[in-house]
Amino acid sequence: MGIAQLHRGSSEDTFQFKLWFKKERNKRRLVAEPSVALFELHQRIVAYLKNLSVSLPSAMGMVTGGSPIKNVLYHNDSKYFYLLDIKSAYPSVEVERLAAVLHSLESPEDSRSDIVEFLRRYCFVEG
Repeated sequence: MGIAQLHRGSSEDTFQFKLWFKKERNKRRLVAEPSVALFELHQRIVAYLKNLSVSLPSAMGMVTGGSPIKNVLYHNDSKYFYLLDIKSAYPSVEVERLAAVLHSLESPEDSRSDIVEFLRRYCFVEG
């Protein structure tokens, strides 16, 4: 089963975001809270991505049992440590480029346009 098929068996109308603006340090940001069904779909997406045969030995995000403290301790004996925080990281993600990467990693069960449509519908909030 490809990523664009993960929503099968669920009612389309249960996949909704609740949107509101949150004020943080003199600026407002859009917050999207998924419904229970959408959260469960996102959990299936995470499980799917973890099962892809891609080796990222330096990646520390989404590691089971991981934490920011453990991430720092992993580099404890390093001479240098560099922490990078990308400003507005999520809004900078281009759905077409993400779909291209996912399409290259999985079996050709899903077309690239199917993956774009899936990501737009279930993973991206316009705004």
